[in-house]
Amino acid sequence: MKNNISLKKITKSFESDKVIDGFSCEIKENTAIMGPSGRGKTTLVRIISGLDTPDSGTVEFSSIPKFSVVFQEDRLFNDFSAIENVSVVLNRKMSKNESQSVATSLLEELLIAKDDHKKAVKDFSGGMKRRVAIARALAADHDILILDEPYKGLDEHTRAVCAEVIKKYSEDKLVIMVTHDKTEAQITGINKIISI
Repeated sequence: MKNNISLKKITKSFESDKVIDGFSCEIKENTAIMGPSGRGKTTLVRIISGLDTPDSGTVEFSSIPKFSVVFQEDRLFNDFSAIENVSVVLNRKMSKNESQSVATSLLEELLIAKDDHKKAVKDFSGGMKRRVAIARALAADHDILILDEPYKGLDEHTRAVCAEVIKKYSEDKLVIMVTHDKTEAQITGINKIISI
């Protein structure tokens, strides 16, 4: 059963700028958070994931959450290979061969050519780095997947492929996605939209 989230009267300011003002909602199904730039979408998912603390209000979960996040920035280890970037989040009990096999499979599904798997990601294009970031998030142990504009820099075909892979690996997870595009939400299997 998916983890449920209850947000109650969340308020957050940065200096004198109130970004979120008394926001409440229930998240019980895969949900997209939409709204104009600067309205606090990223701040809200950072509060949900515990990376930021609200000035007031509460975040409650139906069970202890385990998060995995695709941030707006890729946040990769630039000197690591694609395989190493994905393997680093895998279960330590896995053998090296097992973790490399999982990483290889994810990277291939996300259209990273096998010849590129052992190259340092600092030499990758922006779109390739984005896909490695998605692979790493899917590989991590989690029950809540947060996607902050995950398809940034991807063409339409690659975006569609990535969306299918995310759906495949997130069937039993709660997915929260920040996007400006309803189509991106729909192809990722998200029907509920919260406006902020």
